[in-house]
Amino acid sequence: MAKPPVLGLVKTRLAASVGDEMALKVYFELLAFTFSQAFESKIETAVHFSQSTTFVDDFSLFEKHIQRGDDLGQRILESFSKELTSADACLMIGADCPDLSGEILQQAEKALEQNDLVLGPSDDGGYYLIGLKKANPALFKNVAWSTESVLRSTMENADKLEWKAKLLPELFDIDDIEDLKRSRFSALAVENRNLADAKGN
Repeated sequence: MAKPPVLGLVKTRLAASVGDEMALKVYFELLAFTFSQAFESKIETAVHFSQSTTFVDDFSLFEKHIQRGDDLGQRILESFSKELTSADACLMIGADCPDLSGEILQQAEKALEQNDLVLGPSDDGGYYLIGLKKANPALFKNVAWSTESVLRSTMENADKLEWKAKLLPELFDIDDIEDLKRSRFSALAVENRNLADAKGN
């Protein structure tokens, strides 16, 4: 699941520190990196974009769809429902995890053979990956999206469903300037600082 790379649409929390143009550049890097790891995993891949844009219209790297739903939970559920009509299992990732790897995707695929739910926890309380074999609305019930309780609420819902769940290694997402500084894309933070200094002079 991804937003199309449009100025002012992506990485808005990061943009508050580095500006819209640099935030878009970071997002382009993250998007390309995520695509490369999907290729590396050798898992059949589709992209569910948040909306249609010129970029999406021209996109041909993977199969593409447009997300449906009023909130993130509904969009995740609808995307799973669509993919699981033609697949026995599905992994869903975002496009902002700098330490995601093809190997982790393969681990998740393997784990889903023995589990009903696979989650890749992020250190902000959410998750960078979710894997399912069936789309059940109850899994996403009463989840406060974009908060530190997302993972916990999802696990509680899985317990109520009596689902067997597997947690992958914890990683982090790039949401703000501090996340960028500790990531593989930290040079972009330095570049932004240098550009700011140059403009100041």
